Amino acid sequence: MLAKLNLIPPLVSFPEILNIGTFGAHFFHTSLVHIGSNLLILLLVGRILEPKLRYWLLPVTIFIWLGTIAILWGVNDVPVLGFSGVAMGLLTFAMLLCRQEPYWYQLLWPMVLVNILFGLMPGISWWGHLGGAIAGGIVFYAWKILKQ
Repeated sequence: MLAKLNLIPPLVSFPEILNIGTFGAHFFHTSLVHIGSNLLILLLVGRILEPKLRYWLLPVTIFIWLGTIAILWGVNDVPVLGFSGVAMGLLTFAMLLCRQEPYWYQLLWPMVLVNILFGLMPGISWWGHLGGAIAGGIVFYAWKILKQ
């Protein structure tokens, strides 16, 4: 529907251009399934991270978002759309945070693996998923250092 209204093309993140589309493309999705799957991950991850991070949750999310953009801008050669990379980064952050909690860790690591593999499917942004996971890992270890 958004494509028919010509709202998607100007907001798609093209890798060779650093503009509003680079940042805004993460907030638009290709279908209800796309946005629904991202929201499902954010709901799960939010329930895990919010009580553990409290006031750190917003800065962590922003830095994962910016890290995902930096990785996509540096290595990706196709346009991307959606919040999957940031959701993947938050999922990876939560997995690393919950390594000592078997219940959450056993739930999260397969989700991280499946989402990285999901990025290999045609039409899915490989670098969006992998880049989000890398950004989530980097932000996790930076957060651990800052928190000490």
